[in-house]
Amino acid sequence: MKHQFNTVSLLLRLNLILLASGVFWQLYTGGSISSMLFMNFGITEIVSLTIEKIFVVVLLILAIYSAVNPNIYTLYILFVCLMFNVISHHIVGGKHFSDLTFIAHFSRLAVPVSLVLLIKNKYTDFVMVLKLGLSVTFLTHAWEAWQANPFFLDYLIGFSRMSLNENNATYILKIIGVIDLLSAILCWFNKFKIILFWMVFWGFTTAFIRVYDSGWENLAEFLVRTPNFILGIVLIMSLSKRNKLIAL
Repeated sequence: MKHQFNTVSLLLRLNLILLASGVFWQLYTGGSISSMLFMNFGITEIVSLTIEKIFVVVLLILAIYSAVNPNIYTLYILFVCLMFNVISHHIVGGKHFSDLTFIAHFSRLAVPVSLVLLIKNKYTDFVMVLKLGLSVTFLTHAWEAWQANPFFLDYLIGFSRMSLNENNATYILKIIGVIDLLSAILCWFNKFKIILFWMVFWGFTTAFIRVYDSGWENLAEFLVRTPNFILGIVLIMSLSKRNKLIAL
């Protein structure tokens, strides 16, 4: 394809590998899929864990293959696999705001979809999917911040090295929630392209804080959130006058 090996495509294909590696790391030793199969479908624990291991290995192989040789069929399968992972998280639940899993994962689901649209040369739809993935994810995080998600509170207090008390941290989270909400709205307007740079910075910061807070053993939590800032980088490049990918 004409644009198959440009920088935008390379970034998205790299993101596929990072995302799949994060999911592999999260689930290979047991995660939401085996828990769903065991608790909700009555499949034995050993079989559930085996199915999950096969699933994540296939997911990683598909991601690597799609990164090297992108085609719409493997990307569709990748999307289905990622959606299945989202469904398992939603069904198992057990965490705060688990009911928001579908929309919280929008940026991750947008990665294979955006690559399909890039291959098909549907650049307007391509940009729309990028914006949708970012804005819905930021909108979800805005709601969680406004509602003082306990995990967010812990990260914020930990980042401050315990200099913040819970009340002050809650107040700051509400401010962050408002900023995230504005970002989710303004990213749709090209004249506010500067907001995309903030979304890249904030997307990286909120992803990397998992590693900062808990060490490199929490790297998988960072990897699965790389779309939260890589999609922003891709969008900035796609909207750049120097990059003639699209005409909006």
